[in-house]
Amino acid sequence: MNENIQAEAVGLALLTVLETLTPAERLAFVLHDMFAVPYDDLAPIVGGTPAAARQLAGRARRLVHGAARG
Repeated sequence: MNENIQAEAVGLALLTVLETLTPAERLAFVLHDMFAVPYDDLAPIVGGTPAAARQLAGRARRLVHGAARG
């Protein structure tokens, strides 16, 4: 498979998976797991504590990884 086509397919698959997350889960996952935003900085963005931001990111991570395996 051509690398450009493969990259496009992976991108579309990621978008499809991200659409299954709640907005807060999506924000926590993308900002923390993809851009390494610390939970202390993420908390005010998602409107909670650092522990709540960690939980959101963890739940989103489990959903994304489960969808990738499924």
